[in-house]
Amino acid sequence: MVAVLAVGACASPVGQTAPRAAEPSAPGGAPRGSGPARANVPANASRVTALVLKHTTYLPGTLAAPPPVLPSATYYSLTLDVRSATAARADALSLAQPGVIEAFSQQPLPADLDGRRVDAVVRLAGDTLGSRWLLIELHPIND
Repeated sequence: MVAVLAVGACASPVGQTAPRAAEPSAPGGAPRGSGPARANVPANASRVTALVLKHTTYLPGTLAAPPPVLPSATYYSLTLDVRSATAARADALSLAQPGVIEAFSQQPLPADLDGRRVDAVVRLAGDTLGSRWLLIELHPIND
């Protein structure tokens, strides 16, 4: 069993649209800006069963933001082919769906998981500007 606490997954916008904030008017009465108001990803935790496609190590300064990352930290990731997903906690949404995600951790991850099935808990962190899957727990499945 491997337990992982994570910080740091895909730098892509969250799929939910946030309500627009009131925008100040520019000269001539035209609204400034055209994007939605910034909103955080809601509380979530997904228990997934997945196939590990690959592992990656991001040396300090090589992982792009958003969301913010510590420039001096090394990040580790697993690219997961999610086969099933359910809520990991009764008080949090399950945002993971079947498909490929990259889940990140600041803790080193076993390099021998490529091609193996795992049970994991992942959490989507970020906001409407960018989000990242965080690896919270990881348990290899012995086939």
